[in-house]
Amino acid sequence: MSKSIDELLKDLQSNKVEVKEEAAFELGGYDDAKVVSALMGVLKSQHEEVGVRAAAAESLGRLGKVEAFDALMECLKSGEYMVRSAAAYALGKLGDKRAADALFFLLKDSDHSVVSSAAHALAKLHDRRAVLPLIHIVETKRPRQQVAAVRVLGDLHDAQAVVPLVKLYKKISDPDLKHAIIRALDDISAPGCEDVLMEALDDSVSFVRRYAADALGNIKHKPAKDKLMQLAQSDADGDVRNVAKQAADKL
Repeated sequence: MSKSIDELLKDLQSNKVEVKEEAAFELGGYDDAKVVSALMGVLKSQHEEVGVRAAAAESLGRLGKVEAFDALMECLKSGEYMVRSAAAYALGKLGDKRAADALFFLLKDSDHSVVSSAAHALAKLHDRRAVLPLIHIVETKRPRQQVAAVRVLGDLHDAQAVVPLVKLYKKISDPDLKHAIIRALDDISAPGCEDVLMEALDDSVSFVRRYAADALGNIKHKPAKDKLMQLAQSDADGDVRNVAKQAADKL
């Protein structure tokens, strides 16, 4: 049974860190003035446990409390990656474009979870200024940071990302990054991605072939039909065969 607001607020004062963390997270489901005040107090406290502050930040984001904006912006400077990551997530939920520049800066963070949170927050802001910095991340950073940036570029649907994404695909072997690029190219659906998607149909990793087949169907690339029919009949992976058949039927 779910606890009441008063019970959760009491738990927030517990001596047990895990109890406080759970309470801070659960309070994000209650849009109440007492809850917001308590969560803001936790967020601003430099003496509170890191996990509790992070949970409070996420909850304030889920509640969409604009009065938390300044405190969340300050948390982006925290020396604790969990707090930076949670604050970035929350700012994305708030949707306030004033956070964009600070979120861009976090794309250079050394922690991949912070980079991912910042990247997803930028996507929620729908700010086209994000495109060029994200392309820079795609071209220069470590795979996990690249994956986060690639996903956001797909969400932003900006055609200028196609060329750098295609170039990156041709240089890499990491299947997770390949998958992210294929999904982004599918989302963007702009000319210039067809050849690399065709190439991906021959990848040794089945889920890369599957997503490439799906993308080619979605973008209606008719020259892919024969290859898709071939995969539908002979690929060793059943999921690939099914998706290839569905994609071919769209062409």
